[in-house]
Amino acid sequence: MSKCILDHMQWYTDPAAKEKDEPGLTHTYMSSLATVLAGIDSDIDPIRLMGAGGFAFRTFINEIFCPSAFSIFKFTSILPEVVEQSGHTCKYISRLWEQDAIEKERRNEAHQAIVQSIDGGRAAISWDVWDTEWGVIIGYDDDDRLFHTLTWQGNRSTMLYESLGQNGVDILSVAIPGDKNQRSQKEIIRKSLETAVRHWDQKEWTDRPAYQNGHEGMRLWGTLFERWKLLTDAGKADRINDALPHLAFYTANVNTAAKCYARDYLAAIADGDSHLMNASTLYGEAAKKLLPVWHFFRGGKQPSSDNLSEFIERVRAATEAEDKAIKKMKEWVGNNSMR
Repeated sequence: MSKCILDHMQWYTDPAAKEKDEPGLTHTYMSSLATVLAGIDSDIDPIRLMGAGGFAFRTFINEIFCPSAFSIFKFTSILPEVVEQSGHTCKYISRLWEQDAIEKERRNEAHQAIVQSIDGGRAAISWDVWDTEWGVIIGYDDDDRLFHTLTWQGNRSTMLYESLGQNGVDILSVAIPGDKNQRSQKEIIRKSLETAVRHWDQKEWTDRPAYQNGHEGMRLWGTLFERWKLLTDAGKADRINDALPHLAFYTANVNTAAKCYARDYLAAIADGDSHLMNASTLYGEAAKKLLPVWHFFRGGKQPSSDNLSEFIERVRAATEAEDKAIKKMKEWVGNNSMR
């Protein structure tokens, strides 16, 4: 029996985003990936990470601001690809709801891969290590039969071996970044912008109509504020869930962060290209519109009717700016597609 804990591991936060008073790495898969890569190579760029992996261009909204919106997509096609887009190989092991017959086999496979990775000095990303979010497995202990973890709040915790893939949400999803892969920066950039366009046009799956992404996700965001305002104006604010400001903050936190990173990623890769420079400026406009919404809900306050009117207009303006940015990116993709 043995154990190994990567004691040097700390949850990664983006210091530059904090200095700008912006949300930073808020999607827990991306902050988990940043944490693991920082343990491999301390010189990581969260802007490139978010942009290359496509999460700078992904919008997720649920019809009642449910936080699950940010995990309702095809894990098996998106999650390993995000790691590959970071410039690293990826070992990915999954088991979904309809695959009960292989539950034990996949859990054992994931367990062995995690142990091997940790013995080699590298942590693993796992779904639902705490609070139905992604987190990082940084150690194992055969004597106590548990994994040591870092949660999305930055806390150290533990999880029983048998809870892997069954820790509340019955899905196994483990991604283990490996060595550098062979993707060129040119290929990574092209793939990232193709992902942005595809997502905006809703060509990435989500469980519609309750969940929306891309352009329709942004439209639903504005509609939710409209519904909220209707209840408020009708004197029915008592029907509003007390948790709604918190849920609205979660939504603003992740989606506003994405626009900020899209702005910075496009600026970083533009290399003088007018399409990408213009797209960066437009994402900057979108981020500027949404940041006050994020700031407001960060305070945990109930919005007034006037606040909600402002938020409706801000989200609409951000949607319009992003739509224009995507059109610029479509032109770039059309000019740089693989033939």
